[in-house]
Amino acid sequence: MTHFKVCLVALYNTELSGVRYIHSLLKSEGFDASIIFFKRLNINDGKPATEKELDLFAELIGRIEPDLLGIGIGCSTFRNTALELTKKAREVVDCPIVWGGVHVTVTADRSLSEHELLVIGEGEAAMLDLAKRLSDGKSIDDVENVWLSRDGREIKNPVRAPVQDLDRLPFHDFGNEGKFFINEDELFEFDPLVEEHDLYQVMTTRGCPFACTYCANSVYSKLYRGMGKLVRTRSVENVISELQYATKMLPNIKQVAFYDDVFGLDLKWTAKFCEQYKEKIGIPYWVYVHPKTVNEQLIRMLKDSGLVYVDMGIQSGSQRVRNEFFKRMDTNEDVQRAMSIVHDLKVKPRLDFIMDNPFEEASDKQELLQLLLSFKRPFEFRLYSLAYFPGVELTRMALERGYIQEDDVEDISCKTMKQWFVSTDFKRSKEDILLNSLVSLTGKSFVPRFMIRTLSKIGFLRSFPTPVVLLSTIANIIRFFWTGLKLLLKGEVSFAMVRKHIKFVFTVSR
Repeated sequence: MTHFKVCLVALYNTELSGVRYIHSLLKSEGFDASIIFFKRLNINDGKPATEKELDLFAELIGRIEPDLLGIGIGCSTFRNTALELTKKAREVVDCPIVWGGVHVTVTADRSLSEHELLVIGEGEAAMLDLAKRLSDGKSIDDVENVWLSRDGREIKNPVRAPVQDLDRLPFHDFGNEGKFFINEDELFEFDPLVEEHDLYQVMTTRGCPFACTYCANSVYSKLYRGMGKLVRTRSVENVISELQYATKMLPNIKQVAFYDDVFGLDLKWTAKFCEQYKEKIGIPYWVYVHPKTVNEQLIRMLKDSGLVYVDMGIQSGSQRVRNEFFKRMDTNEDVQRAMSIVHDLKVKPRLDFIMDNPFEEASDKQELLQLLLSFKRPFEFRLYSLAYFPGVELTRMALERGYIQEDDVEDISCKTMKQWFVSTDFKRSKEDILLNSLVSLTGKSFVPRFMIRTLSKIGFLRSFPTPVVLLSTIANIIRFFWTGLKLLLKGEVSFAMVRKHIKFVFTVSR
């Protein structure tokens, strides 16, 4: 092993895949690599770093004495934290500090004005090259994916093609050595994923075939245009090998979450996967799907191998808004067809919608309610409050139309710390509070549809929505504890998972 030390920092995410892949790659190449997991993001309860946590970080960096420090900014919400940690690190070490991650990629020019060394795009190969060049005392000025500023001069190197053979990347390392966790004013010397691992997250692909205007994937698709396949798929054998390794190292896994942007795009690959997963893994799992990619063959294969629910992004109940503003070219008929397939095969659907959307008119919001009332029940939700991430087309449109100001963009506002999922305690119009509460009721079989339709027509509730808010909260409590009890009895969740998600009871996102 080389004596060159690389310390990586993951912000508010103990499972940050990019940082974990870079860590494993560096270790496999003989570097002394460590990870600091700096804070955990709780649902709608994110907290900025305290002085105590910043001091713990500085003390730890001084103890590790890295030769290269890398800070992964996986979300623009954490830009301010990266600035604070960078300042703290410079008080105790004199090594290159590199920023990378989604935020840096979508705001490359602005990030370079704030920090002098960046990795743009997928970071594994670039970070390995940086470590090798620095350890050998060589120049880093021409490393692909690296942007730097020095002596008033900016160097913006081109990006290399994204990794085409994902099987070449080593699996995540699940040992506690060289892993640190700073949270709630304490320093822990272990990998938090090893300590709490009821749910295991894995990706079988990289890249998204869609380019929704609110999502960073739209930036990546432009960045890598003409540079090979954008959506790349691991071999079935490689995925199964990782899951066998993970279940051995993390024996308390109750569920597997496949975090592919869209799962099952290749039916031949999926058929082979389902056969091997059922035979060799057998743990209940869930996937993300898109209304246009759902078909009976896909859902039937997945269910037979252990699928318990699908997470389907719809984002707006208005076809006009989806097509015109989100650049999602699906129809309400596509959505209804997908929902019918999922229900007929007895797979639970969980639907993603983006609320607080100024591009929606009153008629669009009513279209959402009517669409939901047309679905077979039950179904669940994740109702997101629209976040304006920098560098994406939807944010540009909102700024141009005067819907928001620069201070509303996520790297400044940090709104998602408190309102990632829609909750009843966030300031919004009374009409929107009523709509959100009615939407929450639509997926619950024990709430009659006629009651929801009747409530939607009572005029005074638009000015006084509190009774419907209380009703939706009670309905959330009933569903949460009933569902939790069933899953506990089946052994598909643990008490730790129930505790982790209990905050959902006080949102309308279920």
